[in-house]
Amino acid sequence: MECSLLNEEKEANLSSLVDIYINMYGEAEGIKACLETNKKGYGEAVQSLRAVEYISKNNILFDRLFKLSGRYFLNENFDVKNYSMECFTFKAPSSENSHSTVIYSVPRSLVGEYEKSLRQVIEYYDTQAPEGYENLLPRLLNPKIVLDIMGAAGLVAINGEYFTC
Repeated sequence: MECSLLNEEKEANLSSLVDIYINMYGEAEGIKACLETNKKGYGEAVQSLRAVEYISKNNILFDRLFKLSGRYFLNENFDVKNYSMECFTFKAPSSENSHSTVIYSVPRSLVGEYEKSLRQVIEYYDTQAPEGYENLLPRLLNPKIVLDIMGAAGLVAINGEYFTC
């Protein structure tokens, strides 16, 4: 998922690196949520919902869905066996009710709950003041387990610092 105006070369490069590539830049909903707001998680929720809708519409089969943010990658600490097949799996909270959304997983059996929760987050962003996506989404998703180490790393968007989780 992307929501940027990219030149043809960058579009082609990104497309060549993934199985499915969707850029919402040309869509009003994508531009509103990703580029015309001070609500950082709004774009992430809209893009995640679009991905889930695409998966459902195209009958893409999977056991567990992983969401991994751009600029991040799986590192040597990633172990798929640590992620639940029955519960949402998040990073242990850094503060009360705040879970990193750099990487998390959704078991197939809970995709409907995930989609419903994404819609609730989008509705919240459409009608309320900004609140961190790291607070909103995990609060809605249950049952969940938390891991101390998720096995991802990358650069934080707001300051460019290297981050591992």
